[in-house]
Amino acid sequence: MTRPAVRAALVALAALAGGCSKKADDKAKLQGEWTVASIELPDMPANEQRGLEQFKELTVSVANDRITIRHPSVQSTLTVYFTLSAAKTPKEIDTTSGELTHEDGGRRERDIEAKLEPIRGIYKFEGDELVLAVPLGRGDDLPRPTEFKPSADVQKGQAVLVFHLKKR
Repeated sequence: MTRPAVRAALVALAALAGGCSKKADDKAKLQGEWTVASIELPDMPANEQRGLEQFKELTVSVANDRITIRHPSVQSTLTVYFTLSAAKTPKEIDTTSGELTHEDGGRRERDIEAKLEPIRGIYKFEGDELVLAVPLGRGDDLPRPTEFKPSADVQKGQAVLVFHLKKR
């Protein structure tokens, strides 16, 4: 998987970290550290699916209105800020801004080339699991998913991934 694809996927996952029934309750329930329990992938070529499987190793930390995503094999950290719309059906989560930071020999460096576009996703809680559906792909204005179902549009180079997260 290419570096831009990894960035896009990390941003997409960050956009998915959602909440509960009221905005304040959702935000409170979202706080803490999450791991990826499973990912629902759309029908796509096997090599592309294998590349997306690496997202199972992500760790997602939420503090206030900030989501930080790490992968154990990548020396980068993605941090995004989010807003929730818990009154909508399905509930919505949007990233508003963020930055990609690289760690190299103990030195942290912001990636000024990483343009982080806003991501529009949906979320819900099922028991102790957080379910997120987020768009992934090419384009600055990816459509918000309308259901918790993976899909792919190969022509447009876009997909919807559904993440199931468990709290640590």
